[in-house]
Amino acid sequence: MRRNQQQKPGSVAIRLARGDRSVGAIREMTHRFLAVLCWPVAALFGLAILLRLLHLDDSAVVIGLIALSPWDFAPMLAVGIFGVWTRRRVLVLAVALVLALPLWWSFQAFDPFAHGARPPPGWPRIRIFDANVTWTTTDMADLAAEIVKDHPDVVALEEVTPGDLEQLKIVPQLSYLRYQLVRPGTASAGMGLWSDRPLIDPSEWMDAGHPELRAGMRVGPVTVSLFVIHTFIPVGLSVVRWKRELAGIAEVAGRLDGARIVLGDFNATSDMYEFDAILRSGLSDVAIDSGRGWEMTWSPWPWLPAIARIDHILISPDMAATSYQVGSEFGGQHHPLWATVAVRP
Repeated sequence: MRRNQQQKPGSVAIRLARGDRSVGAIREMTHRFLAVLCWPVAALFGLAILLRLLHLDDSAVVIGLIALSPWDFAPMLAVGIFGVWTRRRVLVLAVALVLALPLWWSFQAFDPFAHGARPPPGWPRIRIFDANVTWTTTDMADLAAEIVKDHPDVVALEEVTPGDLEQLKIVPQLSYLRYQLVRPGTASAGMGLWSDRPLIDPSEWMDAGHPELRAGMRVGPVTVSLFVIHTFIPVGLSVVRWKRELAGIAEVAGRLDGARIVLGDFNATSDMYEFDAILRSGLSDVAIDSGRGWEMTWSPWPWLPAIARIDHILISPDMAATSYQVGSEFGGQHHPLWATVAVRP
């Protein structure tokens, strides 16, 4: 026969108290360990923000962090939640400061309301299509179908290869784009400009060793200067050339008077100081004017949704956008852009 052993209430309470202390000690050790990990994360993003503010973002890592904001600031948000949960006020304050600065300069891009001027009905209009076709893409059928469907007045393509041109030439519905300035190549060097109206003084110019296209065209009674842009990727030694190229674009665009359209793959988001310098030359971003700055245009992989807006259509103050759209991805890394722009006569 088994004897029932009864424990004293006092001994049970002591054991429970010891267990609570053990659990509390483990929890506190875990919190301290996580706090140690949180501070380097906050310091990394804080350093990136500081370098951006001081215009010292010469590292591809810093440029990448800025380009992918605000998505890559999700770890900072997690750090902030941890700080609130564990009542670490200094950590919460640091996170709030780091998050406030990029939100401050990114707010305009993510503002869903259109702020661009509404043109009068009598202003002449031009329909524009722009896309980086990604030079490794071998099938232009989907791209050609999009162009044929919308029938734009101007088509600008980046990373155009000789093979791409051969595929586009055999599409009879594109024959209305009779006027062209095409410089096919490999990687980022290939460029093309097509128009349904004559191009005025079409030319190629070199910016920091990279080709760009330039031409004028008549839109109603106005001659519009059109620039097709594609920059170096800011990786490794190309960071310096990328900065020089964006500075050159700002200089050329700011030197001209009259109606101007600058479009293409800038490999830069609106968060970047170098791109902001182009806007300060007297241009505005059609996406932001239309309240669509939150629509991304680039993804490193086809299966991943677009995570950065590095393709832009910029216009001068004597123009106004009446529509803007980011098209469907067609096999490359970039989404095409559509815009209708009105020109003050």
